[in-house]
Amino acid sequence: MGNYKISKVLNNNVVIVCDEKDRELIALGGGVGFGKKRGEYISDEDMEKKFIAADSEDLYKKLFNTLTRVSVEYVDIVDYKVEIVKKDLGIKLNPQIYVLLMDHLSFAVERAKEHLNLSCPMLAEIKIIYKNEYNVAKKVLDYCEKKLHIRLPSSEAGFIAMHIMNATNCTSDINQTLDVMVIVNGVVRIIKEYYQIEFEENSLDYLRLLTHLNFFAKRIVLKQMEENDQEVIELLQGKYLEAQKCVDEIVKYVKENFGYTISEQERVYLAIHINRNVKKK
Repeated sequence: MGNYKISKVLNNNVVIVCDEKDRELIALGGGVGFGKKRGEYISDEDMEKKFIAADSEDLYKKLFNTLTRVSVEYVDIVDYKVEIVKKDLGIKLNPQIYVLLMDHLSFAVERAKEHLNLSCPMLAEIKIIYKNEYNVAKKVLDYCEKKLHIRLPSSEAGFIAMHIMNATNCTSDINQTLDVMVIVNGVVRIIKEYYQIEFEENSLDYLRLLTHLNFFAKRIVLKQMEENDQEVIELLQGKYLEAQKCVDEIVKYVKENFGYTISEQERVYLAIHINRNVKKK
């Protein structure tokens, strides 16, 4: 069992310590810093969680700054989320989730107390494309209410789901996740306006469309060009002419807003999905 020398007490539940190898750690636990002073010692039994500076200096600094202004309850909520995601989705989240979600939740609670609720414009799409992540997010909202005694609006489930999506991929960031959802939402809006229709959100065709748009948007954000399959292009050339006109609007939107040129094959696939959704209307 290790002994850790306290170098700084952030609050009653968070202290900065050094281990026997002189590595700096953030130690968290209920009352771990209560009545403690610099130079005193704590043990593993006093901690509930610890973060080592050597593991990721950037993450450590961000976590340090976040923990100076949020209560330990937020750490507990993120812990709960990490365990639920692991249990329900079988996914291990990037440790950055501790910084991002604690920061997000603290501001969400402040807004809720002031009755300032932000809408999540991509909520409908998130519910369908990321159904499992959204269901986990709803459980997190319930746990937040239990720990913080305040009910966050349902729109927050959408934002929490996006944090889950982001933290499952160590190479992405929250801005990329937001861009993906913005593109999906923008393309759906173009289709709706072009055909003057509303989609049947529970239909299998709409689910296929959103799934395709999700991967389509990720390629745009990551600047991944899809190679053309000439056989596919020639096979479907001249079909879905009205859908192709709608695709022209999508091509213009993507080029103007994201600087991405859609391939001929991608145009064909978009036309197929659009046609499948509008032909019944």
